Amino acid sequence: MKWTQVWHAQNFPLWVEGNDATPRMHRVVIGGNRAGAVAIARNQNGEFALVRQQRLAIERDLWEFPRGMSEETDADGVATGLRELLEETGFYGEKGESLGQIYPDSGILAGHVEVVSCTVPPQERQAIDGEVDALQWVSLAVLKEMIAGGQLQDAISLAAFSIWSLRNNS
Repeated sequence: MKWTQVWHAQNFPLWVEGNDATPRMHRVVIGGNRAGAVAIARNQNGEFALVRQQRLAIERDLWEFPRGMSEETDADGVATGLRELLEETGFYGEKGESLGQIYPDSGILAGHVEVVSCTVPPQERQAIDGEVDALQWVSLAVLKEMIAGGQLQDAISLAAFSIWSLRNNS
């Protein structure tokens, strides 16, 4: 199937492509072949790092796992997840491991998100990039309560947690 660019954002690697199918389909491409990553990071107490971020597209603040897009300097999805963790929380992650990939919206988005699990050893917090409004560390029980109670609604975080849970029988 042949895809042709029909729109491109100025000053950002985002575009819309259409194909030659009938009916014509469209997809959104972010950053070419760049993928995203989401970091499921746990500290020495087994608590999960959650960040609160303003999501302008839906006009809401959401609690979610740290996540973002890869950069050219990232070696792979694990490196992206660890970098995003540091940028958004100020903490370095260790023992990064890919748990697989998810496709946030396979009906319109062309890219995938790497699910990265890591640990956060005791350390002094570094400066953050200012993308997030807050950081909190929550236990597994509290995280499950947040999901069940609707305080954690981000689809990428929910999918990543599902994969992590199945891998860890939690």
